[in-house]
Amino acid sequence: MELTRHHGLGNVFLIALLEELPKNPGELAQKYCDPEKGIGADGLIIGTPPSENSNAVNRFNLFNKDGGRAELSGNGLRCFAQALSMTSRLEDETFHVETDVGLRKIKIEKVRNEKEISATAEIGEARVTRDLPDIDLSKVLKEKKSLVIPGCVDIGNPHLVVVMDELLDAIELEQFAFLLDEKFAELNVHLMKVKD
Repeated sequence: MELTRHHGLGNVFLIALLEELPKNPGELAQKYCDPEKGIGADGLIIGTPPSENSNAVNRFNLFNKDGGRAELSGNGLRCFAQALSMTSRLEDETFHVETDVGLRKIKIEKVRNEKEISATAEIGEARVTRDLPDIDLSKVLKEKKSLVIPGCVDIGNPHLVVVMDELLDAIELEQFAFLLDEKFAELNVHLMKVKD
């Protein structure tokens, strides 16, 4: 399998453009994304031909470094655009790719050189929900941190923003992550401290 490595706004992806999805893509993601035994990356993107009668140029299949399938990544889509632009697969600067949450439009704004592009990806409309995860945070926070959970935002994959007075230390962060992962493995969590 030929892989290329791409960087987009803090995320690193390995990308393979194949004719079909391998039998064990999650295991491949774990193997190749491992920073010590593999190449090291946040995820493995496998491009495959789009569905029949689709106006997409390719299908975007994303696997996180833990082997789990991810529906969508804005940075991943932009890196995917770069991988496609390095081949002769693109006829236009604006094109669509298939994702697990539908077609997504990508536009290559500027090709700076053969290794760097500027691209925008339409990841869909953000839907805000007040459906909050049912989690007892007091076990982790020990009442020393006040927090606000305004709700969840779904952009094809769910995101939860937690606003805190002070950020968690390393041990609390690990406990917090374990607690969330136990109930909401598919949830993207962002911890935020507002500075005055």
